[in-house]
Amino acid sequence: MEKYCELEMYEIGRMEMALEILKENKNVFFPPPVTEKEIDECYDDLKAFAMLHPLPKDLINFLKRHNGFKWNSIEIFGADKIYEIGNSFDQKLMDIFSINRKLFKGNSVLNKLNTKEKTLEYLCFGNSAENYFVYNEKNDTWEIHSMTIGETLRTYDSFPAFFASEIGCVIGKNE
Repeated sequence: MEKYCELEMYEIGRMEMALEILKENKNVFFPPPVTEKEIDECYDDLKAFAMLHPLPKDLINFLKRHNGFKWNSIEIFGADKIYEIGNSFDQKLMDIFSINRKLFKGNSVLNKLNTKEKTLEYLCFGNSAENYFVYNEKNDTWEIHSMTIGETLRTYDSFPAFFASEIGCVIGKNE
């Protein structure tokens, strides 16, 4: 069993409250959880491409419950590509490997942050209309980076703290 400090439990609780509110919204897309095999396949793809460190534990824990999610302009990427079916237009939720390969090879601000050749130091795990959500392996932090200027806007110590603050705070504004 994993041990969490009091602050981590508080952040996990805030994230859980935000998730419960989002689950009630019919405009939120939550794919089913991923299996250990799918997580391993995602990591193997990333490792073969350019990532040497393991996927962050907090992200794996989230993916085991929800293989990403999409709401308004906010996305948390899944372990594999998912298509939402059943509405008037199909929505695609990108997977972590595909988006990182695209950003790493392209001319994105995140590519400029990855200073080691052929190594993903910054793992993009989601985005909004204007920002990338990245895990900074070197500092073990969850960060918000501007898509246009590449500047780090905010930093969090855990995925639950990121989720509760970045997604939880906009729930009431977009209902």
